[in-house]
Amino acid sequence: MPADTELHKAARDGDKELAEDLLRGGADVNAIGAQGRTALHRALGGGFVDLCRYLIDNKAEVSVVDALKRTSLHWAAMAPVNGKECCELLFEVAEEAVVGMLDKQTKSGSTPLHLAAGSNRPEAVSLLLSKGADIKIKDDDDRTAHEAAKAEGHAAVLDVFREVYGTKASPGGGDAKSGSSACIVQ
Repeated sequence: MPADTELHKAARDGDKELAEDLLRGGADVNAIGAQGRTALHRALGGGFVDLCRYLIDNKAEVSVVDALKRTSLHWAAMAPVNGKECCELLFEVAEEAVVGMLDKQTKSGSTPLHLAAGSNRPEAVSLLLSKGADIKIKDDDDRTAHEAAKAEGHAAVLDVFREVYGTKASPGGGDAKSGSSACIVQ
C-alpha cells in the first residue's frame, strides 16, 4: 500500500497553507496514501473544516472508501474537534452520496454513528441521528452505537440518545410500556 504524500501530512496536521502550495505545485488531491486514505480523510479526521472545504473545492472526492471501509463520513464523525461541522460540510457538498454513507459499515462493522458514539462526540451523534442514521445496526462486537457509548461511559452521548428517544422509548424503537421489544434508554 502506498505511503502518505506530503499533502496527506499537511492535511493530517491541518496545514492549509502548505496544502494550498502543494496543490498549486501539482499534487494530486485524490492520491491514495497509507491504509487507502486520502488527504480529505486526513483533514476530516482532524476536524479541519476550512481545509476540508478547500480540498473539496479543489476536486477532492468525497466518496473514496479507505482500506478499512471507512467513508468520509466515518472520518468526520470521529474527529476530535469540529466533527459535527465536518459532517455538515459533507452533507452540504454531496448530500446524496453522504446520506448513502450513513449506514455503511467498516470492516469491524462500525457505522459513522458507532464511531461518533464510541469516540464521545455528542454533537456528531445528534446530527447523524437527525439525518436518519440507523440505530439498530450492530457492529462486530454485537453492539449498537447506543450500547457502545454506554459501554464506554460516554454520558454526553447517552444524553443525546435520551433527548432524541426519551426515557421510555429505546433507540430500537417501540415503547417500553407497551411490552414491545424495546428497552429503556439508560
